[in-house]
Amino acid sequence: MHSFAVLTLLALVGAGPDVPSIPVFTFCPQMTDTTTEVMISFRTEDPKKRDVVFAIDWGDGTPQVVTNQSRSGDQIYNYHTFKKTGVMLLRLKATSVGGDPAGSEWSKPCSLAVVASLAKWVFPVPSGTFCTPALDPSGNLYFGDEDGTFYSLAPDGKLRWRYGVPFSLEVDETGRTDTVYGAISGAAALGDNAVYFPCENKHVYALTLDGKLLWSYKTATPVVAAPAVGSDGAVYCADDSGVVYCLNSQGILKWTFVTRDEVDNGLTIGPNGTIYVPSDSLYALSPAGKELWAQGAQEEDNPFYGCAIGPEGDIYAGNMDGFLYRLEPKAGRIVWRTPTEDEDEIHGEPVFGPDNTVYFGADDYYVNAKPPSGPARVLFEAEDRIRATMAVNSKGSIYVHAQDGTVYCLSSAGKVKWQKQIGSGDFDWIPASPVVAPDGTVYVGSFQDALYAFTGDGPPMADKWSMLRGAARHTGRAVKSGK
Repeated sequence: MHSFAVLTLLALVGAGPDVPSIPVFTFCPQMTDTTTEVMISFRTEDPKKRDVVFAIDWGDGTPQVVTNQSRSGDQIYNYHTFKKTGVMLLRLKATSVGGDPAGSEWSKPCSLAVVASLAKWVFPVPSGTFCTPALDPSGNLYFGDEDGTFYSLAPDGKLRWRYGVPFSLEVDETGRTDTVYGAISGAAALGDNAVYFPCENKHVYALTLDGKLLWSYKTATPVVAAPAVGSDGAVYCADDSGVVYCLNSQGILKWTFVTRDEVDNGLTIGPNGTIYVPSDSLYALSPAGKELWAQGAQEEDNPFYGCAIGPEGDIYAGNMDGFLYRLEPKAGRIVWRTPTEDEDEIHGEPVFGPDNTVYFGADDYYVNAKPPSGPARVLFEAEDRIRATMAVNSKGSIYVHAQDGTVYCLSSAGKVKWQKQIGSGDFDWIPASPVVAPDGTVYVGSFQDALYAFTGDGPPMADKWSMLRGAARHTGRAVKSGK
C-alpha cells in the first residue's frame, strides 16, 4: 500500500497521538511562605480536542492532586498551602479523557522557594491604615491610622511613640453635634527636624521626631492629600475643597491658592521650586503662590491624580481619562500621552525603574511599563484595581499593592516573585503604597489591621522618583540623593 493511502486510512480511523501535550505553567511564583495559599495556573492541548485531567505533584511529599476534567486548551487554576520550608519542584502531567491512561510526560518543573514567613515582622494597627510610612535617615517609620493615631516605629518594628489626634465637636447643617476623630489617610512628609501629616479633622499637624506637637493648622475642609516640603522648609498642603495652603516651618500661613475641584493626591515640587497641584487641571504654581499655567486633560474635563518628576525634569501625571501624560515644566505643554490597556482611570503616581522605564497601574487591573522610547505595554495583570503607587528598588523589583489587599513583588519582566494577601474586601479608598527602606525592607500598611515589613532584594534608588512622593522621606520634591 502506498504511503499516501496509509496516512489517509490512519486519519480515517483516528490514529495519531493519544496523549495531550506536556503541560506548561502559565503562572507560578518564585517564592512563598507556609502561611500563604499559593495559586498556580497551567494548560495543555489535546490533539483530538478531548477533555483532559491533570496530575499535580507539589514537590513537598503530599499526595498528588488530580483535577476535574476540563477542556483542551483551557487555563486551569489550583491552590496549595505548603507546610514545610525548602525549594519545591512542582510538576504537571496531563491525561486525555478516553485516551492513553499513561498520559503525557511530566512537565518541566517550576522551582518554588518556601520560607517560614515572607514578613520580617507585623505591627498591629487595629483600626487599619491607608498610609504609606515615611522613613527618616535612621530607618524609623512614621505613619497614621484610621482612628486618628500617629505612630513612629523603629526599623525592627518596635513602637517608639504614638500621638493621638485630638477629637473635636462640630455642628452639622441640621444642628446635630458630631464627634470628629480625624482619620489620617494621607502619607506624612519628613522635614529636617519635623514630621508633617494631614488629617480628616481639618488640620495639618507638625510633630517633632520624638512625637511632641510643634503646631497644627486648621483648614477649611478635611485634608487627605499628602503634604510636600520645600527645600526652605515650607509646607504645601491642600484640602478636599481644592484650597492649597503654603505654611512656613512654624505653621504660619504664607499664601493660599484655590483650584476648581478637590485635591485628593499629594502636591509635587519640581527642581526649580515650582509646585504642581493635581486637581481638575494640573496646576503649576510659583513658590510665591502665583499660577504659572494650568493644563487640562486632552479631550474632556477629567481630573488629574498624583504626579511625579521624571529623570529629565518633566512632569508625569495620570488622569481619570485613562491616559498617562508627560508635560514639559516651562509652559505645561503635553509632550505625549499614553493610554492604559482599557483606558481606565490612573490614580497612583507613576514611578521610574533603573533604566528610566516608567511604571503605572490603573483600574483595569494592569501594571503598565513605558520605556524611554516606544509604546507602553502591559507588564502584569492583578486580580483587582491598582490605585496605590508602586515602588521600584535598585534591582528593578516592582512592589504593587492591589485594591483587594494583595501585595505583589514583580520582576522587571513582569514575573511574580512572590505575593501576599494582607487585606480582603473591596474598598474605594486607595490602599497604602509600598515604600523601600535603605536596607531593602519593604513596608506596606494593611487597611484591616497591621503594618507589614517584608524582606526585599535591594535598596531604593537615590536619584529617581521610584515610590510614593518620590523617595522614602515623602517630601514630594524632585528626587536628588534620596531627598
